[in-house]
Amino acid sequence: MCMTNTTNTIRNASTVDVAIHSESVTYRAELIGDRVTVSRRNASGGWELAGHGDWTGERVDNCPADLGDEAWGAIDQALSELTADAVTLTAETITDAQIRALRTEAAAAGDPLMVEICDVALSPSPVRTLSLLVNGETVHVEEDHRALCADAINAGQG
Repeated sequence: MCMTNTTNTIRNASTVDVAIHSESVTYRAELIGDRVTVSRRNASGGWELAGHGDWTGERVDNCPADLGDEAWGAIDQALSELTADAVTLTAETITDAQIRALRTEAAAAGDPLMVEICDVALSPSPVRTLSLLVNGETVHVEEDHRALCADAINAGQG
């Protein structure tokens, strides 16, 4: 018997904890893009690395972690459910809280352009018209900064 606890982060990684009661152990699988890190809870309550592998969209491959079939099955199922539940954000569905979290991450990562995009996205007028010079002619392009933030978060999820 296993129990799964799933926690999603806003960007970059998704984590599932899987408790295997027959083995009296809890495993953690962290998915970043198509790479999976599998850890095992140790006696002191911390996590120790079990191995790294590849996420195929259905199961973890190429991971040297020595886990039983029940644990691998539970981890594969939990990650499948997690990735199936992924929501694609749009300019209409992204929340101000998600944009603020993205801004915080961008500032911490030293990405001033993304910080500025987030600031505009949070402003009363998130759509801006840019004037670009293309082949000697001025072209006007509208950019929805909320959509740019949604695209950045979506790109970080997969």
